[in-house]
Amino acid sequence: VLALEYPNWMPGAHSPTGAQGGVLKFKVLADGKTLDWTRDPVEMNTVRVNVPEGAKRIRVEYTVAGRPGSAHISRVSWFQMVWYPAAPTDAIEYRATLELPDGWKAATALPVDSSNGNRVRFKPVSLTRLVDSPCEIGRFYKQFDVTGHSSVPHYLDVLADSDAALHPSADVLDHIRRTHEEAEAIIGSHHYRDYHWLLTISEYAPRMGLEHHESSEDGAGTDGFTSGTLDLADLLSHEYFHS
Repeated sequence: VLALEYPNWMPGAHSPTGAQGGVLKFKVLADGKTLDWTRDPVEMNTVRVNVPEGAKRIRVEYTVAGRPGSAHISRVSWFQMVWYPAAPTDAIEYRATLELPDGWKAATALPVDSSNGNRVRFKPVSLTRLVDSPCEIGRFYKQFDVTGHSSVPHYLDVLADSDAALHPSADVLDHIRRTHEEAEAIIGSHHYRDYHWLLTISEYAPRMGLEHHESSEDGAGTDGFTSGTLDLADLLSHEYFHS
């Protein structure tokens, strides 16, 4: 019997709030043959499948309802997209791949293995690191190096609904650079390989913040760079300090 689990503890959530309401058309196949499955009556995020003896390949197929975005921006939350064998998540290795719409780019802290056309392949990572490394994808994208005096890279990755909204002032970039420089001076260390602020500038993508280990998901309106830096500074520094 194979036990498959859906993530229940979400990055940035402080209780087991994982929900399968967005999982549709779920099925499990062994060597191409559809198998019957049952949901655990107590652990509702677990399904159990009787796998035939000698089966060589198990495939799980399903559709996931998307998160809010716009015609030009979307968020890829890996924790919504994985069913995994019941085992410690640090011990499970994933090789994720994204198929992007034409002309779109991906911003993420996940290390990229290769990029060919619309397909982006990421390097192998543990399931723990994967679900804590979301992607922002979009048509209009620009990355800014805000490393400053740090010994590891720091980036502001901006996605917007137009090219015109991709251009923060030098003053804004300086504030962001000093955010991590001052934090490193206070804390005395950093615990990530590099850090990415994944910032969407849009009236349609969510205006929210969610902390992660090597990145944060940050959303602001189209006036995010022009209405003064206080709100944006609060958002970016808040999620960064969570990391």
